[in-house]
Amino acid sequence: MVIDIDQYPQQPKHNFEDFFKNYEDSPNHFKYREEIQSAALRKKFHVDVLFEDILSYDPPLAELLREAPEETLREGIEAFKDLLKFYSGGKIDEELDYFIRIKTDNNSNEVNLRKLRAAHIDKLVYIYGILIRASQIVPQITVAYFECPVCQQVTKVDQIENVLIVPKQCSNCKNKAGFIVTSKDSKFIDWQSIQIQELPEELTPGRVPYSIKGILTHDLVDKARPGDRVKITGIFKTFVNENSRGRKSTLFTPYLKILSIEGRNAEDEELNISPEDEKEFRRLAAKPNIQDLIAKSIAPSILGMEHLKMAAALSLFGGVRKEMKDGSARRGDIHILFVGDPGTGKSIHGAEKVYIGYPTQNSLQWNCEAIGDFVDNLMNKNKVSIISNDDTEILKLDKNSRFHTASIDPNTLKTKRTKILELSRHNSNNLIKITTKSGRKILTTPDHSFSTILNGRLEVLTGDQLNENSYLPVARKLDLNGFQQIDFADMSENIPEGDLVSIETIRLQNSLIESNQISKMEAYENANITHGTFKKYSEELDTLPEGDWIRTKYDTSWFPRKIELTKEFGRIIGFYLAEGNSEKTTIRITNTDEDIVNIIYEDFQKIFQKATIIKNGCILCQSTVHQWFKHNFGTGAVNKKLPFTFITTPKEFRKGILSAYFSGDGWIEEKSATVNALTKSEDLATSLLDLLASFGIFASVHVKEIKKGQYKGNHYYQITITSSELFKFANLIGFTSSKKQKDLEKFVETWVNRKHYQSNDMIPNFGTLIKDVVNDLELVGKRGSWERSFKGELRGKSQRQRVGRMYLQNKVQTLKELYDINYKKYTDELNRLEYLANSDIFWDKIATIEPVKGNFKVYDIGTTDGHFIVANGNLIVHNSQILKQCAHISPQAIYTSGKGSSAAGLTAAVVRENDAAGLSLEAGALVLADGGNAIIDEFDKMDNRDRVAIHEAMEQQTVSVAKAGIIATLRARTSIIAAANPKMGRYSIHDTPTENINLSPPILSRFDLIFVVRDEPNATFDNEMADFILDLNTTGGMVDTGTTSDPLIPGETLQKYIKYARNKFSPKLSPEARKVIKDFYVDLRKINQNDKNSAVAVVARNLEGYIRIAEAYAKMALRNVITKEDAEKARKLANKSLEDTSIDPITGKLDADRILTGISTASRQINSYLDAIKKKIDANGGKPIDEEEFITDFEFSNEIERSKIEAFLAKLKEEGAILSPTQGKIIITPDSKSKKK
Repeated sequence: MVIDIDQYPQQPKHNFEDFFKNYEDSPNHFKYREEIQSAALRKKFHVDVLFEDILSYDPPLAELLREAPEETLREGIEAFKDLLKFYSGGKIDEELDYFIRIKTDNNSNEVNLRKLRAAHIDKLVYIYGILIRASQIVPQITVAYFECPVCQQVTKVDQIENVLIVPKQCSNCKNKAGFIVTSKDSKFIDWQSIQIQELPEELTPGRVPYSIKGILTHDLVDKARPGDRVKITGIFKTFVNENSRGRKSTLFTPYLKILSIEGRNAEDEELNISPEDEKEFRRLAAKPNIQDLIAKSIAPSILGMEHLKMAAALSLFGGVRKEMKDGSARRGDIHILFVGDPGTGKSIHGAEKVYIGYPTQNSLQWNCEAIGDFVDNLMNKNKVSIISNDDTEILKLDKNSRFHTASIDPNTLKTKRTKILELSRHNSNNLIKITTKSGRKILTTPDHSFSTILNGRLEVLTGDQLNENSYLPVARKLDLNGFQQIDFADMSENIPEGDLVSIETIRLQNSLIESNQISKMEAYENANITHGTFKKYSEELDTLPEGDWIRTKYDTSWFPRKIELTKEFGRIIGFYLAEGNSEKTTIRITNTDEDIVNIIYEDFQKIFQKATIIKNGCILCQSTVHQWFKHNFGTGAVNKKLPFTFITTPKEFRKGILSAYFSGDGWIEEKSATVNALTKSEDLATSLLDLLASFGIFASVHVKEIKKGQYKGNHYYQITITSSELFKFANLIGFTSSKKQKDLEKFVETWVNRKHYQSNDMIPNFGTLIKDVVNDLELVGKRGSWERSFKGELRGKSQRQRVGRMYLQNKVQTLKELYDINYKKYTDELNRLEYLANSDIFWDKIATIEPVKGNFKVYDIGTTDGHFIVANGNLIVHNSQILKQCAHISPQAIYTSGKGSSAAGLTAAVVRENDAAGLSLEAGALVLADGGNAIIDEFDKMDNRDRVAIHEAMEQQTVSVAKAGIIATLRARTSIIAAANPKMGRYSIHDTPTENINLSPPILSRFDLIFVVRDEPNATFDNEMADFILDLNTTGGMVDTGTTSDPLIPGETLQKYIKYARNKFSPKLSPEARKVIKDFYVDLRKINQNDKNSAVAVVARNLEGYIRIAEAYAKMALRNVITKEDAEKARKLANKSLEDTSIDPITGKLDADRILTGISTASRQINSYLDAIKKKIDANGGKPIDEEEFITDFEFSNEIERSKIEAFLAKLKEEGAILSPTQGKIIITPDSKSKKK
């Protein structure tokens, strides 16, 4: 919407007052009036306002707010204060600061941080990013009182700049220096600076994240902490840079003056998984080898290493976080470490119509067309991009594509537009036809997803899961925001230019002849008429119609080329659809009401300057106009229609159509309290439903059969408006017929005062929402009291699970008032009830479900929110290389180096700011990746500060900071997938992991799986690797390591699949899986239990890791139960990790101490042997000792088997630690020292 400057409000305060008092987010619910009344009651000093609400109510005010937010908000705050004063009984504290917090729910208002430009300076902007740094909260002076040191005169100075403004001189004694701020009289506010950065998952690879500073004041400080994702509305501001000498630069530094901030954790992010995605996920999960397929899809450009890919995949899916009764938690995140040598690495029938928003330069041109036509057209234009999957063809639209369709917000239940992401089509010989109580119909496959309502929330069921007790959502309101409005009807659109004669052309050619600029023959040719006709018109120019009127060459009557879509033209079309027809060259509209006939006549005269009144009607004789009406609206009762483009026409025009149609073919039925209309055309009936929906009016349509008379057996369609929708019709549309309008007004006046049961517009299946709210209020009352009666009334509704919408709206308002009186915060359940009561959804019960056999082409469209609305009734249907690949595939990940990419490193840090805040807390990679994955290369290169803090981050999943007065605990619920390099370049199997990697035992012990990747010669594998790399380079990377039957999962699909699995599944151990894991752990513990000096193979921490791995295996298959097979796979992978890191090369047995302490049990024993031998040699005067005597003594004193002592001595000889200078004698080598391995 473009608004001229001269349309901006001249007195924004008055506009704000009007908005606050009169904005309705639902009928008779004055949202901001009630919020301000509540603010007055609660002594609140701010009001939260949605920008979209202002935009819908007062577009010029919204545009002014966007263009000049500071000045406009000052006016708005004055309006807020006036209303607050009014509702407070005339008293408010004028010394306090009052605010309007502008927020937005529409992501289309978002400005990408990277795209903030000079054009945005001093404009209102909305950004979404991650808070990476927050300063201390410090006081900022806004009103300063200065005391003169000479005469003690006090001077007040308002502080509007960042630099303190001091009086130039004392007004009393003229002193000019030494003024002292008196803090007790001055006014201070809270102030905090933050740094917001682009979301890591939205960052293009290779680009440095863009960030911007933001300023928080008053009650906004401390609203979010580092690591939180934040939605911010603010003003894009700048300040001038100065050098050390105070010289000002021409370059300015940008910042955000924040008006509102909302912190959101990663776990609160919307899932955005469509029903079609879910269907695909279920299909994938049903594959018996789904876990292997996912692992192969992680890094298809790497040959082999399947266990590494599987470990990475398991970390991406994660286990289940468990909250303990004592308040502690057990992490579900799986930590993986790779240590490697260098160089190792649904559908609906095609005839069903949908709303399609085609992109234009600045808006969308909406159309209603068959889904099959839309999908086929785009697929035919993009054949090379079609993906074939079995018998299904899929076309993923480019990310810059701007095709939209109508949808529903699953959270607020409001209609909206949504972006189309992909299209699909396939053949089916099995469909079902669903018909609802209101007469809506849809033809779909049995497995297509539908949203229904269960426990007050949208739930997804497939068509074959629905039954006659199910409810389907119907959009009661059609709001196609951002459309390009059609303001004129072009009567010449189907006429060849060579057949047109124009009055304007004749006038122009005549003037050119008179000024001798062209010849008469040229003028006749340009005017497209003969010499005689031109001469006749030239003589009668004053009698011809003014403006751009035309006719065809073969006709003599004129008509306007373009007709403005006014109420009058709408009435003509409405009466034509109800009671008109086209015959030869004439449009005929019949009606016995003389007043209506006169209205039709006057409208014809105003637009076409001709018409004739006949008995019981009016006619217009004009061949071309007749053809235009016949083409656009049909003729004959059965063939009448209404172009969908009329839904994007001016409101008054649409009102004219409906008002006239219902005046012609409509009536009021007092007994049933309905307004009705009839038509024989099914197309027209559904189009009228759409047109009513554009006013937010819901109507039903039912097929009726004529029982007697000459038309017996024929069918017609009855449109019915009932209940609260009837009042909307009376207020927004009404009848053109004065008689029917009076009857309607009289009926509404009497009906509104009656108590009547609402039987049509019901909210079903709301679960325990009402019960929970009533229980939370703890209403107590004696028998017969209002409270007791109120509770009983609501309890009955809760048991029946059906409640009228108007009834629920009233009760929600009462409940909110009770919460306000008791100073209680509205619960999620109450908010959900309010969403249901004020939603844009009519819950339509299914009447019949019928199977339909045949050969059909069926289609689907995938959208950003998983839903789209079927038109003609508005039914809503629910539609290192491994590390880098993990970062790409993870729904939320940060890829970084152990060295860190910022001062905060991997955990967090206190950094010094240049501004008054002094010190700030900055989040590191593990905090910024909260709720996702931290992919860390060169993990062994982290600095010492991170080495200390990372123990807490990996186990307790928090990062604590206590430095320079800043004490904070930040969330770090992050899975780590890390890679490290051996200290000496190559990994030595004789050394422990600690000796190989520059990481301490406590850090290593927190990894669930550690794998060693060694570069060892292998002729077979080397040949395969060579061919694989050559193929990669030859085919440009298009090597598919999946099989023909199981192709690899595309990265985008896998990313969604992971997000879905992480959010939807919390697997628990089955008895069989429990036994496998328990036996595995116990068996490992038993390995050396008969030898008190032997190593412990595993510890309890390993057991917790095995459970997490098994949980991740189950998640990969979208299961909530861990099967025996999952546990077996977890055991196998854990064994591989143990083999890589925990087998002692001396004993060949598992030894947990190699990781837990960095020293193997065998190494400690070797040291004890060397010490014992040294003591014996020292006692023998430094001479060699008898080997047999030593074995006997050591066996007796240490209770160790003789064979083990002999084996250790043989190992010491092999390593050169001891020598046998003569047979049966041993001595320590001169340079031998105790070894710790």
